[in-house]
Amino acid sequence: MTKLIELISRVPKDIPLIETRYYIVFRLMNILGVIVHFSWIFMFWYLGIPEMMYFNFLSVALFIAAVMSAIKRNYTLAVILPCVEIVTHHTYITYLTGLETRYFLHLILASMLPAFLPKGNRWVKIFLIIFPTLCLLFINEFIEGKQAIYQLSDLAVTVLSVSNIILCVFLVQFVSGYFGIIVLQTEDKLAVERKKTNNLLHNILPVEIANELKESGKVEAQQIDNATILFTDFKGFTALSEKLTSNELVQELNTCFTAFDRIIKKYELEKIKTIGDAYMAAGGLQGNPQTAIENSIKAALEMQQFMMERKQKLNQEGKPAFEMRAGINTGQVTTGVVGEDKFQYDLWGDAVNTAARMESNGAVSKVNISKTTYDLAKDNSNFNFIERESIEVKGKGEMKMYFVENRLKNA
Repeated sequence: MTKLIELISRVPKDIPLIETRYYIVFRLMNILGVIVHFSWIFMFWYLGIPEMMYFNFLSVALFIAAVMSAIKRNYTLAVILPCVEIVTHHTYITYLTGLETRYFLHLILASMLPAFLPKGNRWVKIFLIIFPTLCLLFINEFIEGKQAIYQLSDLAVTVLSVSNIILCVFLVQFVSGYFGIIVLQTEDKLAVERKKTNNLLHNILPVEIANELKESGKVEAQQIDNATILFTDFKGFTALSEKLTSNELVQELNTCFTAFDRIIKKYELEKIKTIGDAYMAAGGLQGNPQTAIENSIKAALEMQQFMMERKQKLNQEGKPAFEMRAGINTGQVTTGVVGEDKFQYDLWGDAVNTAARMESNGAVSKVNISKTTYDLAKDNSNFNFIERESIEVKGKGEMKMYFVENRLKNA
């Protein structure tokens, strides 16, 4: 029995997911119609109603045609054929045997079928709703209260009445139950996909920005007075990359940037972007700016520690390794999202340019910070600050800079 159900409900791989429910329901419904009407041939022969015996030969043929239509994905015809058959068949049998046999209940089922048609088919739906309705009105007006053509025994009437009620209830429960399962499965799939989308969006944008984008479809630019910007860059990247294959280069960048991502997340900073071998993050976009300064420095120091350990490991294996500079600055920035197809959350302002200058004028394995950041962090007991000589910076003139180290390391 299980194998038979699996065989009947099997769906070809080339059928789109959105069509699956139509394919299964219409095919099962019409197969059931073939079975029921085939059995009715013998029932009406036994009851001595030859008109309905011959009618059911036609009914079986129509339901077989409807099954083939469903298999060929002509879902409109797969609904029209059974709907017309059910309405004409059960109107006629009600006329022959009377209301007591309850065959007219099937007309109510027929009026439900258009609801299962795919989108479109407007006039077909209207016809399939009006047709059974008119036949029900005909039964109510011309058959109710009149003597049946065939006078069946009380037992036969009772059996037919009960079987028709049970069959109608079964069909309603089958169709509504199946579509109920489809709705639940669809809701579950939507929930999973929504979670994936939200996770992807939160990987691209800060949570608050992502929520604003989902709610309004756009993001208003913001001015942040005390953001701390962190830049890193690999020294001699172009020359070193020539010693690696394409796969080795991408794998090594992925190893380093994945480690940076974990560190940035650990210190509650926001990854902004990567450009080639450069990595940009920021803190203070939300929350306490002073805490963001400390966390940015800790993150930069931990990133440098990772790179030094990585270099030592690769050198022992006889492989080339990257060396990194890191720079930090604190100041006013403007934040926003640009683009539509591939939107990008970014920061703009002189503070961003200065952070990039801190990185480019830094030193390998060091964290170089601006005087602005130093003035805000100099009283932090977790760090040692090493003042550097003023350096001429392109577009900025002479600037004061400081290397920063963990105090515990040098205690």
